[in-house]
Amino acid sequence: MLYGRFMFSILPSSRMGDTALYTKRLLQKYDFKPKKSLGQVFIISDGHIQRMVDAISPKEDDLIIEVGSGLGALTRHLAAASEVVGFELDVRLCDILKAEIKDLLVINRDFLEVDIGLFVEAYLRHIERPVKICGNLPFNISTQILIRIATTDTPYIHAHFLIQKEVGAKISCRPGEGDYGRISAMVQTFCTIDRLFDVPAGAFIPAPKVDSTFLQLRHREDHIVTHGDIADYAAFVKGAFAQRRKSLFNNLRRSLSLSQKNEQEALLEEIGAVGGTRETRPEELKADKFAELYYRLLARVLIEEENLP
Repeated sequence: MLYGRFMFSILPSSRMGDTALYTKRLLQKYDFKPKKSLGQVFIISDGHIQRMVDAISPKEDDLIIEVGSGLGALTRHLAAASEVVGFELDVRLCDILKAEIKDLLVINRDFLEVDIGLFVEAYLRHIERPVKICGNLPFNISTQILIRIATTDTPYIHAHFLIQKEVGAKISCRPGEGDYGRISAMVQTFCTIDRLFDVPAGAFIPAPKVDSTFLQLRHREDHIVTHGDIADYAAFVKGAFAQRRKSLFNNLRRSLSLSQKNEQEALLEEIGAVGGTRETRPEELKADKFAELYYRLLARVLIEEENLP
């Protein structure tokens, strides 16, 4: 067991914290070898886990949905205070979690294939309970999961995720900042984002090549994109950022196939209505302005269709 034996061999048990000892015990007991293909890294820092638990603030009535429960370093603390449902793709980890953590429901499914709204509705059987979502996300699919959570119509109190620091910076940065882009605008349309604290690579086993950040998402009550329009809105935002060096006008002109002069004039008029100009770049526009622009353009299309002979 290369990862576990090598990493823990350089640190005597007397200097290990509770989580490191817990992880060492499970790695050895089940002869578990992390899979790089699944991006498996396990946090072993007691201090950072306690800060995560404090931020999530599990309560007795909560239903906590954890994405990627891993070996249960965070899960066991949450399950001691709340009802937890863990989604875990690796069946080996599912078996470990079921054996080690009492009264934990573990679902062996790819979270991206789950309709979280239907799941929560079926699980709670229309009984209103606070729902919280959290997880230590694999780096390779963290963006997809964040967008899925941001755009769900499932009401939840908040969501907390441990993700790659670079991804956290991109998602949380503001218009005009260098990393602001399609993902930033998409997630910020639906959520407010707070980066709570960073976690160094050395706090994990095996240690990744980059640091992580722990962030909080809360649904924006004022967002205007309806659930049925999310796919089209996502395509609209993607088209707006098709080429970062191009203006918003030029990107949308191409992505929306607006070849006629009157169509382009209408596009420019609506960009102006949300505070932009012909030269405005997509990275300068706030997320809520993208949503407003989308519906302004959609309204024009519907009006024109109604006036067709």
